[in-house]
Order: sequence, then C-alpha cells, then structure tokens
Amino acid sequence: MVAAFVMGGCGGSAGGSAEVGEPVAIQTVNGPGFTFTAPEPREIARTPRSVSVLPADSGSRELESVTIFPLVKPFRPAVWPQASDELDSVADRLAKSLGGELEQQPQTVRIGGLRGRQYEIGYEREGIELRQRLTLLLSRRTEYQLLCRWEAGSTAPEACAGLETSFKVSR
Repeated sequence: MVAAFVMGGCGGSAGGSAEVGEPVAIQTVNGPGFTFTAPEPREIARTPRSVSVLPADSGSRELESVTIFPLVKPFRPAVWPQASDELDSVADRLAKSLGGELEQQPQTVRIGGLRGRQYEIGYEREGIELRQRLTLLLSRRTEYQLLCRWEAGSTAPEACAGLETSFKVSR
C-alpha cells in the first residue's frame, strides 16, 4: 500500500530527497506480527524476527527497524515497575556495548496501544557521531524493539516519527 504523505514544517525530510512541505510517498511495511509505515524509496531487509528500512542513499546513516523478542514469562501490567527497571537495564547495557551513553532520562511511552520505555543513545561508529532512539514495548509474550538511527547534530528524521505513530501489532 502506497500513499502520499504531506510533510509539515517540522524541519527535514524523510530520506533527505524532498523539500519540507513536498509530498513524500510512504509505504506500509509488514513484519512478523506488526506493521509500520516508511518513506519511499527505501531498501527493506527482512529476517524471521525483524524488518529494517534503509535509505536508498548508501552513504546515509539513517535506519528504522523493528525486531521482536520472545519473553520468558508473559508480561502483565501489574509487573510494570519491575519490567521498566529491567528495560532500563537492557538499554543501559546496549548503550555501553555501543561505546556510548544514554543521552536523556528514559521515558514511559504508549505506541501502538502498548506500554514501553524509550531511550536516546549517543555513540560513535567509524568516526561519525550517531544518535539512536530505542523504544522497547511489551505485549503478552513479546517485546517489540523499535529503533531509529541518524547522525548526531541533526534532528531525528521524519521517518522516526512515522515509525512511532504508525506502528501496530497485527494479531
């Protein structure tokens, strides 16, 4: 499914090819048990547990992806305080494994009807400063990891907001 999406004056464009205010084509991306939208043209890579969306420009550091992980025990809202502590620990370990750090305090968010935690991680790769927004969402026996990456020093690409506003679990 492809639709036209008019970018607002939010500073930037999806994929860097359209001017602010110009229509940008978007596509619905299907993954194992979820959907989200992404700008076109984009390269889509799939594994049995994930979908990654990369700009057609091979020099771009942008990335949007969703990965699923099975939970050992079903998530119940009553255990949210313990679950959020565990998610914070996972994000901290990920930041350290990237040689980076959490750039701001974690936030509790609701995306696609699911509760989760959101983090921004700053790190360097191949001499380039990067920023990564990581959102960990819990649903029954599944953790959904939404990831959006871009070069530090610029604002998050519109595709990040699109990922977060369009993400849905398909049951």
